[in-house]
Amino acid sequence: MGAYGYVQLASQAAERLRYKHSRYYNDLYSRDIEMLYFIIEQVINRIDIFSQYQKTDQDIASDIIRITR
Repeated sequence: MGAYGYVQLASQAAERLRYKHSRYYNDLYSRDIEMLYFIIEQVINRIDIFSQYQKTDQDIASDIIRITR
């Protein structure tokens, strides 16, 4: 895949994030790194990081184990 292909993937992932989780998008955007989200999008989609405040320590440990597999 060429450079343009990666730019397109990054742009599409950033747009998905913008519509699904605008607060997280804005945090990344304010640091000028929203286009890097495509690198971690698949990992983040395996768990629901956006509801971490509701999770127990055991839930978070389970998420970490799933990410590393």
